[in-house]
Amino acid sequence: MLGSPPTAPRILLVEDDEHNAEIARVALVNAGFVVTWVDAGEAALACAREGGWAAIVLDMHLPDLDGLGVSRALRADATHSDVPILGVSALASTADRAAASAAGIDVYLTKPYRRQELLDALTEAIARRRG
Repeated sequence: MLGSPPTAPRILLVEDDEHNAEIARVALVNAGFVVTWVDAGEAALACAREGGWAAIVLDMHLPDLDGLGVSRALRADATHSDVPILGVSALASTADRAAASAAGIDVYLTKPYRRQELLDALTEAIARRRG
């Protein structure tokens, strides 16, 4: 008897812009990930608490709780401290990157990013967290 097929890695995509979310979602699905999309920080925290995420792709500017706040909340919870978080933002200054790093963001991509840049960063972050 054959074992069950491997489960595709689950990605939580947090992006308030529907167009940007669809571009990222299609790229991730085509790369073999299962994607759940939410458009706000509080919704991201609720979904993240479900567990089982391979990584979180997190926009920094959200309508309620921003990406830095989401990341801080997840990093404060030991059950989510090992989930890779990729922050995405149009802001590219050294200060923005430092704030993201201090909030627990593993990788910071600036918009617009290339599809392959997102996939490479995500794959690398997941591999690094798995050890």
